[in-house]
Amino acid sequence: MGTRLKGVRILVVDDHEDAREAMSLILEPLGVTVDLARNGPDGLTLARQHPPDVIFCDLRMPGMDGFAFLERLRSDPELRRSRVIAVSGLASEDDVRRTWQAGFDGHLVKPIIYDGLLAQLKRTLWAHYHAAVPW
Repeated sequence: MGTRLKGVRILVVDDHEDAREAMSLILEPLGVTVDLARNGPDGLTLARQHPPDVIFCDLRMPGMDGFAFLERLRSDPELRRSRVIAVSGLASEDDVRRTWQAGFDGHLVKPIIYDGLLAQLKRTLWAHYHAAVPW
């Protein structure tokens, strides 16, 4: 595999253990560090402890859904610039538009497909890098 992302830290926030593990199995061979959270509050705690380069967040979780997670993240001065990709089984044009309007940096549709995940990750990291580089 030609893609290596050593040094990149990713946080996966999803209430389904199988989904978290599947994402981890896809991401770890790329050389990234993967942190896993089972809900929004745990995800916020982990993000504060180990700031991630990218967060993959499920939209439909009990208690704190992905939209509430993003709102809390964006209100935290330490985490507000985090890159967050929505992960959802919802794939209509309206669903994708809603995530963009809410401030997510991408939208990944379940079931997760390797090429789709990798494309979202590369695009998000590229945009983050280029936004941080002064021209």
